[in-house]
Amino acid sequence: MALGLTPQQILDKGEHQLLVAGPHWERVALGEVADVQNGAAFKSEFFTVKEGIPLIRIRDVGKTETENRYSGPYDESYLVYAGDIIIGMDGDFRAAYWRGEPGLLNQRVCRLKVRSPLVDKEFVFLCLQPFLDAIHAETSSVTVKHLSSRTVSQIPLPLPPLNEQRRIVAKIEELFSELDNGVESLKTARAQLQTYRQSLLKAAFEGRLTEKWRRDHADRLETAGQLLQRIRKEQKTGYQQEIEDWNAKVSEWENGENSGRRPKRPSFKEVESLTSQEDVEGLPALPSGWHYVRLENLGTLSRGKSMHRPRNDPSLFGGSYPFVQTAEVKAASTVIRDYSATYNEKGLAQSKLWPAGTLCITIAANIAETGFLGMDACFPDSVVGFCGNESIILSSFIEMFFRSAQDRIEAYAPATAQKNINLKTLENLIVPVCSLDEQKELVQILEVGLSRAEELDKTLEKRIEEAEALRQSILKYAFQGKLVPQDPNDEPASELLERIRQEQVAKPASESNKSSKQEVTAELLDDQN
Repeated sequence: MALGLTPQQILDKGEHQLLVAGPHWERVALGEVADVQNGAAFKSEFFTVKEGIPLIRIRDVGKTETENRYSGPYDESYLVYAGDIIIGMDGDFRAAYWRGEPGLLNQRVCRLKVRSPLVDKEFVFLCLQPFLDAIHAETSSVTVKHLSSRTVSQIPLPLPPLNEQRRIVAKIEELFSELDNGVESLKTARAQLQTYRQSLLKAAFEGRLTEKWRRDHADRLETAGQLLQRIRKEQKTGYQQEIEDWNAKVSEWENGENSGRRPKRPSFKEVESLTSQEDVEGLPALPSGWHYVRLENLGTLSRGKSMHRPRNDPSLFGGSYPFVQTAEVKAASTVIRDYSATYNEKGLAQSKLWPAGTLCITIAANIAETGFLGMDACFPDSVVGFCGNESIILSSFIEMFFRSAQDRIEAYAPATAQKNINLKTLENLIVPVCSLDEQKELVQILEVGLSRAEELDKTLEKRIEEAEALRQSILKYAFQGKLVPQDPNDEPASELLERIRQEQVAKPASESNKSSKQEVTAELLDDQN
């Protein structure tokens, strides 16, 4: 619920201690110069997606289109037009101009109508958001914060002379325009940086980044055929080791040393020669010494384990074994060090502990996000663990490849509410492979290039944040009366305020009654909320 702060309480909070009026300024409750109109509770049975009139809900504040439309009866007094000021009354208390086609003011959104020509509408709008932010910071909540239109009407608006209002608005618009242009340039640079990253990764796995390296080491390069034969040899060697390990586990099982089912015999996955046009359709041609290979032939791939149901059973958690989930893989910067849950012994017993250095690949919700475990950890079956055969592949090479191919891999996911792919999709993923020495060179080039790009991206992000801080500083100076010169010939705000009050007294009786009814209705709605 809203606190219903008094004007002085609003002034005393945080940033608004700086909002001190100039010598020819006055303070006036916003409700004295503007009407605050609450939206109506339109019946959801008339909500539509395509037909009817736009219905402006909280989620639509700041947008030009609405998620819902309304096809039922309505009172025209709730029509909102382009240029009207609206405020979201729940959540972040955002103020914005409505920029879309005429729509209906829904409940928990209010409209602010400046009623006097002696008050500049744009000046009021520029004043508004800092006050709303201060009110938001001091509003208690259990789940979502709620704003009262009564509180909005009590905002202690700084009121300078009308001519000064206009000078302030003109100066702010000039400065904000320069800032907006600068921010747009920074955002464009960030977008170009993202394009550069993808171009760099694409060039890497087409062999273009290591062209010079291959020329310099031409005397000791493998051919593609030799590379394939070596991968096949290593595959057989690895399979023989898997069979030996399997035989040992079977012996333990037969002797009763291990409970559960008989261990499953490993299957041999033949390394195919992916050279036909059909095999590599849509994939770029590779340089000499490279070969396309399926991911399953380069190491072991296994889904994480979370066998217990329900998976969120509290009895599984609270121990010392990190439990890494898809969101934490996505949030990691190469190495996964953070986690929000841990398994205890019971949790570990129904899962699997993967060694540090395992490459984690997400296959649900977030597709093909990757990160290396920074510690031994468990993860659910929405994450796949990859451990590369170190004699033929660098795990860092595979991790970089996933960055380059993420969009292609995500395209394999069916169009469902929550995208996901299966283990078979990853096993059949076709990967361009080169010699270990060239892999090392390529990874080093990528690490340097991507690291520089990351640092530049952070710098650009910081500049955007600084621009927003400067925007707030401009507003502070404006409402301190320091942004533009004050003209002693301007009509003092005290006289301006008196004329505004006289205007209100001189209103036709019918209009005053309508305004009074709206205020009563607003108070009743606030009390209900």
